[in-house]
Amino acid sequence: MGGRRGIEAEVKILTLKNGYHLWAQKLGQGQHKLLCLHGGPGSDHELFEEFGKNLAKYDTEVYMYDQLGSYYSEHPDFSIQENVDKYAKIEYFVDEVEEVRQLLGLEDFFLLGHSWGGILVQEYALKYGSALKGAIISDMTDDIASYVKNINRQRLELLGSDEVQFMEECEAQQNYDNERYRQNINRLNYRHIIKHPENSTKHLIPTKNAFLYHYFQGDNEFVVKGTLADWSVKDQLKDITTPTCLIFGADDSMDLDEAVAMDQRLPNSELHIIADAAHCSMIDNPTEYFTVLGQFIVGK
Repeated sequence: MGGRRGIEAEVKILTLKNGYHLWAQKLGQGQHKLLCLHGGPGSDHELFEEFGKNLAKYDTEVYMYDQLGSYYSEHPDFSIQENVDKYAKIEYFVDEVEEVRQLLGLEDFFLLGHSWGGILVQEYALKYGSALKGAIISDMTDDIASYVKNINRQRLELLGSDEVQFMEECEAQQNYDNERYRQNINRLNYRHIIKHPENSTKHLIPTKNAFLYHYFQGDNEFVVKGTLADWSVKDQLKDITTPTCLIFGADDSMDLDEAVAMDQRLPNSELHIIADAAHCSMIDNPTEYFTVLGQFIVGK
């Protein structure tokens, strides 16, 4: 197929053992193999579309895919409880990563996950770590409780107690369309999620799978009510011996103190804080982000 902005791109349709099909793409060619896991849950691969171009000088070929229920890949009917029970759980998506790896023929590879994808990287490293050459946890904590504590602090610092009280009243009433509430969320998003949205992909219609996002995360990035609310692997990080790169934005919605703690818990890790960046640090400061990522890959 034609290259994306000068980089050779090849689309692959992967057929899973469960019969569903996933959309995947390979960008570029290189000695090093990097598989990228998107966030959400229920978001898409587009955050990684510039990875092939930016990592070409590091002799790295990039693989990305839309997870089950996301964007170009097939979507189970989540109005059927059986599908919720079978597919809407971390364990399913971790095993999906392993099946995708096998279908793509990746061995001794690097695995990068952003946000929700960072959860999958940690869980994958714990279960299938022997397949990895290196792991990159991008903008993701090891403990959701620390994330909730941090976003509550960020709301208070940025908006003040009166606005936080107003937001909590809206949230209790599920009144998320309130204009004042939406303006507050926008202020938070521009400070702690994407500081430079001018760099991000634009769509005329939403592409996120709302069911998956709300089921796992909650109502928005600053209201965690989903099934991830109790997730933590901080006591298991000591068991991940894979070389690991931790990347966070300086204004990330994730707790940077917890990032430091993660670096201390992991036996073989390095921590990088990206300047002038929030939760989507590869969008906000691509120059620094890809320097860190590329040097980690070639250094292993």
